[in-house]
Amino acid sequence: MERHGPFGGPVKPIDALRRAAGFLSPPYEVVGSGPVHLELRAGPPLPAVTLRLQRERRMFSRTFLLVVEAFAPVIVREHDASASLTKTGWRRRLSLVPGRSDGSKAWAERLEHAGLLEGVGAMTNVLSLEAWREAGRGAAGLRVTTLAGALIGTAPASSVAVPMEPEDVQGLLRILGALSDAAGRAAG
Repeated sequence: MERHGPFGGPVKPIDALRRAAGFLSPPYEVVGSGPVHLELRAGPPLPAVTLRLQRERRMFSRTFLLVVEAFAPVIVREHDASASLTKTGWRRRLSLVPGRSDGSKAWAERLEHAGLLEGVGAMTNVLSLEAWREAGRGAAGLRVTTLAGALIGTAPASSVAVPMEPEDVQGLLRILGALSDAAGRAAG
């Protein structure tokens, strides 16, 4: 029998990713994996997803943040565009800041109209979000970094996989659906 200290036992990064993927099943199922990532698929309209862990950049931090990367096909090839999440003011109001390229303002508006900000607001802690559209590839992408589903070291030899609460799952699914919706809608 394996003994664990008062702060839990060691959780491997791939095990933390499998646990996060389990919260997203259904509608997602794992279709591929590597030593540091899992690939998930669901039926339309949800995009393909890759889960990874990324070490937090603060000094002495033992936190590995959950990174969700998604890609969806773009129906109408328009200009390259980008948008990123910002939290402004005392109440930390969420908004999307368009990038500098021509179609970025319309892209940010499309994402907002599709419900992306409502999805972010439903989640416990989204640290960053970037969404882009690449006309040359005919694809839209999204990268969300969050503490929901993260791996946190509690002591040098132990760690805890943070669970995804139901509101985190619903919020993330709404964000992913918003990406597909925005990618599939023509300007106008």
